[in-house]
Parts: sequence; C-alpha cells; structure tokens
Amino acid sequence: MGMTTNRDWILLANFYDPSHLRTELAFDLSRQTDLSFTPTYRYVEVILNGRYDGLYMLGEQVEVDSGRVELDEMGPTDNSGEALTGGYMLEFDFRLDTAVEPGFVSGEGVKVAIKEPDPPAHEQAAYIRSYFNAFEAATLSPTFADPVTGFRSYLDVDAFIDWYIIAELTRQQDAAWASTFLTKPRNGKLTFGPVWDFDLSMGTKNEHSPGWPATGWWINLPVFGKWIPRLFEDPALRAQTAARFAELRPALETVVAQIPKTAEPISTARLMDAGRWKRTVTSNDKDAFLVNWLTDRINWMSGRLG
Repeated sequence: MGMTTNRDWILLANFYDPSHLRTELAFDLSRQTDLSFTPTYRYVEVILNGRYDGLYMLGEQVEVDSGRVELDEMGPTDNSGEALTGGYMLEFDFRLDTAVEPGFVSGEGVKVAIKEPDPPAHEQAAYIRSYFNAFEAATLSPTFADPVTGFRSYLDVDAFIDWYIIAELTRQQDAAWASTFLTKPRNGKLTFGPVWDFDLSMGTKNEHSPGWPATGWWINLPVFGKWIPRLFEDPALRAQTAARFAELRPALETVVAQIPKTAEPISTARLMDAGRWKRTVTSNDKDAFLVNWLTDRINWMSGRLG
C-alpha cells in the first residue's frame, strides 16, 4: 500500500469526525512542512465475520522505528555521557497517571509521558525531566529571548514553528494538551512532532466540541500553559513564524483546494459508516464547510501572524 514495511499498524476510527477527512487533511498539511515524520494512512472498510463495521484509516502509528520516528534507541545501560542525552520520545497527556505509565509532571504542571525508552532507566527519566524543566525555566526567565541562554538553547525552533502552524491552522483541540508528541534526539534539542489526532479540529461540532470558528487564536492562549504564550512574546519568533507561514501558504492552499478530490473515494463509505454507528452528520462535516473553514482560517492567520 505504498508504506514502509513494519509489523505495527493502526486502525483509526475518527469517531468524533463523521467527515472522516480532518485527520487526513491535517496529515496532508503536515507533509507540506519539514517535520521529519508524518504518518501515512489508507482508507479501508472493515467487515468482521460478515458484519459491516464501517470506515477506518489503516496506517502507521507513532513509534520509534526505521521509516517512522527515527531516533537512537536507548538501552537500560545508556545512563551517562552522550548516550544519556537521547533519544527520547515524549507525549503531552493530561490523562497521565505516573503510577501506571512512565512520565512526570513538569514544573509548570504539564503532564509528560515518556514513550521511549520504554521503560526508562531511573537515570534516563531523571535526565529528560531535568532537561524539560530547564527548558521551561529558560522560557519563563527574564532573558528568555537570549539566543544563547534562552529557550533556543533547548528547543528546535524550526520544528516547533512547523508543528505550531499545523496545530493552530486546524485549531486542534488536543494540541499542547494531549496527543502532542516531541522528541529529544541524542545531543539534540526538544523537537516537536509528529502531529497526531485531529478528529476534534477544523470546526468539529458535537458533544465534545462547540464548532470553533475559523477566527481567533488557540494554542498560544494561557489555557494551554505559560510557556507557549511566552515564546510568542519574542518578536524574532513571531517574525520567523510569519515568514514560514507565508512560505507555506501556497502549499497549504493546494491541500484545501483538493478536498473534494480527497473526499470523493469515500463518499459512499462515509454514509454507510454513519448508518452503522448511528452517527449524527452535521453541516460542519460537509466537504464545502471544510474548504470554507480552512480558507477563512488561512486568511485570518495570514493577516495576524507576526
């Protein structure tokens, strides 16, 4: 199916998105950036023991492996020197229970799951927690914008901007709250990505989402914590983000223009899935709504970034 050989795959239900397009569109948008890995999926219909079970996306999960998230894999003895610096894969997850899953709560209250190494050795867990806390402290310090001692000494800024543009453009409800992955390569900095989980985005309207409009900021609001708004207090970061968005805009608009073509192969399957699971399809799930919403969002952000 055109994807890298692997033994681990996901069947993704997109349960909160009757359009079945939002995750695929977000991945298409992500592929226009320089994020190192974006999962690839194919639409499939599932029939289990003769029972029709609806429309899904079959594809790659977020994991450290060749052709997916590529990092130096750490063993239990990588506890000192250069080996201790990576690679780590982390996930922001407000549901984290450190009694049952490796992770930590940062100094600013961010719940961070340690996905790799799994499980981390004591020294490894202590190192990545200390590194993340140092990043937060540098970001909130009076000299946060200093290129040597500020947030740039801990954060891959280019990757953060690309991740931010996709999350902000789609108004992803889980961004910086859950399903937010980042890595710490060996001898490297905190690197945002890959993107994940977009069934609640782009104006989804149901019992979990009010159908957010295409206007208004999202991820850089204080509700998601102190340090993302703090990053955008730096004029240089704002200018860099605006320049990157302007650079990406033609490619992003191409993805939006192709929405009818993306939707056409699943047009019948979407109706059958809605019937199978008795899902309510609202006007916010129509192809035209997504085209208009993303077009308005691109225009709104273009006029305000920077």
